Amino acid sequence: MATHEAPRVEVPKPHTFSGKRDAKELDNFLWHMERYFEAIALTDEATKVRTATLYLTDNATLWWRRHVAYLARKSLKRLKHTGSIREYVKEFSTLMLEIPNMAEEELLFNFMDNLQSWAEQELRRRGVQDLATAMAVAESLVDYRRGDSSKPKPPSKGNQAKGGGDKRSQGHTLRKDQAKALVARMAKARTSERSSRPGPIASCAMVRTGHGTALRGSLKCYDRGKGAGRRC
Repeated sequence: MATHEAPRVEVPKPHTFSGKRDAKELDNFLWHMERYFEAIALTDEATKVRTATLYLTDNATLWWRRHVAYLARKSLKRLKHTGSIREYVKEFSTLMLEIPNMAEEELLFNFMDNLQSWAEQELRRRGVQDLATAMAVAESLVDYRRGDSSKPKPPSKGNQAKGGGDKRSQGHTLRKDQAKALVARMAKARTSERSSRPGPIASCAMVRTGHGTALRGSLKCYDRGKGAGRRC
């Protein structure tokens, strides 16, 4: 006896949210997003957040971009070089690209200040003056064991010839041209951010992982009359 598969039901896409100062509109948006996630069997909270941001438009999108920068700035402040230096540079690079309004001088200070003492001393000994050079040189340093972290050791001659890199990371370290490209990308984003800065925003939607339902406890932040400057 032939079996028939149940017809696949197409799940309608949720409506977008523009950031309009209307509690009912926001509640409807939240409700539709939750039903949409249930219909497509999406349970991962981080993925829910990323998906929900795709349905933000106009002022809500602009506000969200600024809030991402705010969170990235907080993460950058907490970031410390505790593991491998490659991991530190990678995490720093990711965060700095999310903060287009942060000056390179401030980024350089944060990068240097959060390094382990041996790495910071080595970069200062080499006289690095810009962020791209600092990132490239840092990745070329040998990761010393924690017990030797306070006593920087000069790289071997073989490693000096290759830029002072660890053999295990040769070919995977951040070259200076790549670091410069990252810094240039950040500068371009800063210019774009300034040119697109809107006037006061009457309302805002915030998406972040919350307690219980991902969005019901998370995408409900209204800026009542304070514009984009208010933090939730």
